[in-house]
Parts: sequence; structure tokens; C-alpha cells
Amino acid sequence: MTGSSTQFKYRGMLPRAISHLYALTSNRFDQAITIRVSYAEIYNEQIKDLLNKASGSIGGDQNLQITDD
Repeated sequence: MTGSSTQFKYRGMLPRAISHLYALTSNRFDQAITIRVSYAEIYNEQIKDLLNKASGSIGGDQNLQITDD
């Protein structure tokens, strides 16, 4: 997902997607654009927010609720 951090040409899907997103929005001065990022892990039917600062560190112990809408 993240790829190599030492060689730019081997970067993963996440850095490429974020670079592409910023390239698309960088020339749009006539619009206000907000970019928000979530980083979640799904493992053993449990979803964890990896950017949650709940317990004082990144990746707190709080699981997210799985819902069907």
C-alpha cells in the first residue's frame, strides 16, 4: 500500500493517489476544496481507525462499529 520510502519510483498506491489528488486540486483557485483522510485497518471482522489518538498514541484501542445501510 505505501511502497518504498527510499526510492520514489517504487512508491505505493497511497502516495500515488494522494499525489494525484493534490495535482488535480492545485490549480482550482475558484473553488474551496477540503481534503480529509482516514486510515483504517480491517482485520478479523474488526475495523480500527489507525489515526485515532484515543489512548494518547496513534492507533488507539477503540474499534469502530460495523454497520449496514
